[in-house]
Amino acid sequence: MSNRRAALVEFVEPVLSSDGQGGRVSGWVSRFQRRTHVRYLRGSETVIASRLGGVQPVVLRIRNDVEAQSITTKWRIRFPLRGEMNAQGDWVGDSINIKAIVPTDDHRFIEVTGAIGEPA
Repeated sequence: MSNRRAALVEFVEPVLSSDGQGGRVSGWVSRFQRRTHVRYLRGSETVIASRLGGVQPVVLRIRNDVEAQSITTKWRIRFPLRGEMNAQGDWVGDSINIKAIVPTDDHRFIEVTGAIGEPA
C-alpha cells in the first residue's frame, strides 16, 4: 500500500473580523483549492513519536505559481470533501497545520510540510 494519496485540498488563511459589538472574532477564509498528492510520512523515530501522539506528519506537493507563493506557515490546509462547516461556522474535519514551505530544486513545485491532528 502506498503512503501517497491524491486529494483536493483547500488553503485557508486566518482573518480577524468585527463581531458587530466592538470586538474582534478570528476565523478562516478560503484562498484557493488544488489537487495534490498527500504523502503520509512514516518510519523515522520522530515521525513514529508524532504518530503515537495522535499527529500525522504529511508532505503535499503543489505546482509553484503566484497563489502557491502566497502560502505562509500561519495558514492551514483543509480537505473540503472530507469535512464541513457546522452551524457555528467552525470547520469539522481534518485540517493540516503548515510547518514549512520549500520549493523543489527545479522550482516547478512547492512542498508543504504539515501535521494532521495537532491542536489549533
